[in-house]
Amino acid sequence: MPRKFDYRKAEDDLYNSGCRYSEEIYAYRSEESIDKFLKENGLDPEKYYEKPAGASPDKPAVPHGPDSGCYLTTACITAKGLPDDCEELTVLREYRDTYLIKREGGAKDIARYYKTAPEIVKSIDALPCSEQIWLDLYETLVRPCVERIKQGKTEEVYEKYKSITLELEQKYLRAGADASKPPVNGCTPLQAIKA
Repeated sequence: MPRKFDYRKAEDDLYNSGCRYSEEIYAYRSEESIDKFLKENGLDPEKYYEKPAGASPDKPAVPHGPDSGCYLTTACITAKGLPDDCEELTVLREYRDTYLIKREGGAKDIARYYKTAPEIVKSIDALPCSEQIWLDLYETLVRPCVERIKQGKTEEVYEKYKSITLELEQKYLRAGADASKPPVNGCTPLQAIKA
């Protein structure tokens, strides 16, 4: 089981230490890359890991599973009943770790995803039509992106991901809104999904 990493505390400490790109911590998913980034910025990585009994320090600290706050994971697990290590999620994680992280602006996109995705998941899960939304996201985002990654169409994947992500943020992020109320028109299909 991976050790839980406190990204928010690490980002705060990076910012307070003068790191100009503290939000980039969200782009690092393996303990090795997290540790390197923190050490380069003068911080002790061990300070940010939870140490549960039996945890193995050589495994990556990546949020996985149905409670990860990742809407790609939630779409696969909830809509299709797939395991956390299914082919789709493995391909998407590999894309994130080998292509997206190296793309201009990719680290910031990853950081933004891990900041906003948990709230999007909560908003969707609160809707009576959540199962349909997860199925739509699987069929129109996850499956096509995995197919395009396999075909080497990495930029097409990025464009599709970006358009749907922006729409999800607009529709389901409730900054400043009453969190107890579902988003307005939350059960209407997303425009990017219909396209």
